[in-house]
Amino acid sequence: MTATDFQDTKITPAMRAAHSRIRCTVYFMFAVVSAPAVPEHLRGYIGRFLQQIGPSLYVGKMSPNKADLLWEQLVEHAHTGGLVMVCSKHNDSGFSVRMHNVSGFRIAEFDGIELPVVLGKVH
Repeated sequence: MTATDFQDTKITPAMRAAHSRIRCTVYFMFAVVSAPAVPEHLRGYIGRFLQQIGPSLYVGKMSPNKADLLWEQLVEHAHTGGLVMVCSKHNDSGFSVRMHNVSGFRIAEFDGIELPVVLGKVH
């Protein structure tokens, strides 16, 4: 089909009403990434999507799909560097936390709320 195939198409009131019911919303979320010990090329990659506001700290708005893709790339190339990503989310706490190679902490969910758990020796 080409564009000329649609030139004679008449838009009916029913078509217009159906189109008005379709809502195409794009949801952007706020993201914060802490990447203290990652290679320099990875910092440049993060800077393509987020703004650097401090040493190893990046913030910005992005779609959830882009945040997922960014996280996959960060985990794949971080090697030994630690990563933390905090994104806004529609849940009780209003955000979600992802961690990679962060010693001493892990994220656990209690009653739908993600909380940091300090790992250590039991006395």
